Amino acid sequence: MVLGASAAVLPGGTAGALATAAGAAASVLSVGALAVLRPVAAARPAPTAASSSAHDEDAGVHAGDGRDVRDRGGTGHAPRIRQRTGRAERLRQEGQAGSPGRPNPGRPNPEAAEGERRIRVARFALAAARRSEEGDAVWGLVAAAGLLPEEEAQEVAAEAIARAGGAPPALVPGPRGSEASAVALERASRSLPAPQRIRVLARLLAALPAEARARAVQEIERRWAPWCFETREEAEAVTPYLSEPLLERALEEVPVWPVHALGARLVSVGREDEARALVLRWAGSSAGYRADALLRLGEALPPGRRPVEEVRALFEELAPEERCHRVKEHPSASVALLGDEAALRIAEGCVEPSGSYARTGALARLAGALPESMRAEAARRAVLAFEAGGHDADALGDLCGAAPWMSPADAARLLSASLLDASGTPSLAGVFQGWASVAQLAGLFRRAGGEETVLAAAEEVALAGRWLHRVG
Repeated sequence: MVLGASAAVLPGGTAGALATAAGAAASVLSVGALAVLRPVAAARPAPTAASSSAHDEDAGVHAGDGRDVRDRGGTGHAPRIRQRTGRAERLRQEGQAGSPGRPNPGRPNPEAAEGERRIRVARFALAAARRSEEGDAVWGLVAAAGLLPEEEAQEVAAEAIARAGGAPPALVPGPRGSEASAVALERASRSLPAPQRIRVLARLLAALPAEARARAVQEIERRWAPWCFETREEAEAVTPYLSEPLLERALEEVPVWPVHALGARLVSVGREDEARALVLRWAGSSAGYRADALLRLGEALPPGRRPVEEVRALFEELAPEERCHRVKEHPSASVALLGDEAALRIAEGCVEPSGSYARTGALARLAGALPESMRAEAARRAVLAFEAGGHDADALGDLCGAAPWMSPADAARLLSASLLDASGTPSLAGVFQGWASVAQLAGLFRRAGGEETVLAAAEEVALAGRWLHRVG
């Protein structure tokens, strides 16, 4: 039965979806799409046991198949979150303890009220992560910590470290953490052994505030040991901050250290010729690899010294699909060296066999790299490419990154077409986490209907989560 299977994996998914949703509503000051998605979970917490009998109706769940969880109404408006009726709504209005988002007319400060809602939903996500045996439960704890008061956040981060055994990939699986989560995890990880500690710090650098980042870099330098980073992502995160003595040591560890990141660091300390020689030596004679190397290096160079003509000549040697792939992989560098209009033309000139996927991804990523006046047009073209390609689910991740520059109508239409269906898994667990889930589509919710739509979606996750936990 679908519901039984969903309940089995629910807690971890619920935690991730709620932490994502709560962050999005609070992320107005965040920079970049990932930052927008992470601080969003300002939804409401779990319903009470007394209200659980109404949750199937309120969450839009049919016990027969678990599919009917969203409104597929008109395409030109933000998706309508199902209106609640019956007992659960009455419980909210009556303000019973534990009901999600119960009204409190005595609160004059809407920002304070939203903060309290985020904390409540974070605690629901925390409880779900603690129940979960899924692999991403540790990340659920870390994400929830970023929405809790400082002292409580550090305790939860310490709990995550203990549960993960200090393993850096489990604690920081990718560049999706909020600043608050990073701060809590940095403090809680200070007792880890040096090899684990510096790997955790490397993964946190991008999310830490400036002063904390500077201290973390100093600590990494003190604890440095040869071959101390186990993945390219860790080494790449540290490279921009290497002092010259450590840069020399890193150059001895190529190719474990990422060549292109080292090249950019060499440029930043005035060693441009050495940087060019390094990246081209590893690129070999292939036009594609050389174009890739010079694109990445060129972005780090001052405008007057970028190898613009050389890169353009190399692009002429590539097939249309490979050109599109290079633009997709390096959108900001492509804009800097090829020009705005040229980058757009290359992205749209992609042909089969994988044209729709590559074209959608390249246009979506360009939306964040082009000048502000061109971003909405790039996002619009990305949506059209996605729809013309039959809603290729593989392109959905890139497309969600362009949500801030879409029209609300396009975002609403994508939600209607994508939620649940694009994942190919008709289950409530698929709605909560993974591809085409509430967590992945949080940016589209926000663009389609604003902050309150994100909150309403997160509330639905909380309601359905508690209900499934009881029936599972």
